[in-house]
Amino acid sequence: MAIQVKEIMNPEVLSLRPGELASDALGHLGALHVSGAPVIDGQHRPIGVVSWDALLTAPLGALVSDRMTSPALTVHGDTSVREAARVIAGSGHHRLVVIDQRGQLDGMVSALDLLRALVGAPVSHPASFPHHDDDTGLTWSDALALHTDALAQAPAGPGLLLLIAGGVDRPEHLIWAEENLDVRARLHALLTLPGVRPPTVNDWFARGPIRFRCAHVGDPATRGRALDRVLDHALAAQPDLGGE
Repeated sequence: MAIQVKEIMNPEVLSLRPGELASDALGHLGALHVSGAPVIDGQHRPIGVVSWDALLTAPLGALVSDRMTSPALTVHGDTSVREAARVIAGSGHHRLVVIDQRGQLDGMVSALDLLRALVGAPVSHPASFPHHDDDTGLTWSDALALHTDALAQAPAGPGLLLLIAGGVDRPEHLIWAEENLDVRARLHALLTLPGVRPPTVNDWFARGPIRFRCAHVGDPATRGRALDRVLDHALAAQPDLGGE
């Protein structure tokens, strides 16, 4: 399972300003299919949270500041998942605002994210957010269970494929990374043809659930650079990581 909040939070956050019209803010939430958002000041620090329901019932001309709850309930990215779950359970809130060491907005984590992490289930975020990663420059899928039902969400074309192992009371970590010309076909082969699995991956199949993340990347040079970035980052923490 994920150990820290930063592993499961959504870093792509819709934030609102206190002086915005509640009606405009409601439209922003609806466009991204989210049920609430943090409200930030001029220094990008959260000062409250506003929900869809609060905005929906706002009178004409009301501002976000009139409808938000304040102060925002916050945690840091290095807060443990278990501690964040205790915080949210004791508060009755549906979401926590994640802040960095300067007190600035860093992400959001929901009660459902925490519950999924605690039981070892994949955490997903709204598809309306791009899931862009600045380190690799790619747009990635959520971490999905390696199961035939999830293969349709992988590109039937060239890209990068990451395999992740973990589970309840076991930290999640990268066990394999590769580039290939058809990510979906490769995933299908890994599921159905044990003989094509790298030995490292085959060992993990017997231990517990495996998840995958993928990104569609057509340009070979871009794939190679992004794979190097993924491996460099992971190998610093996991010297025995496999990859090709």
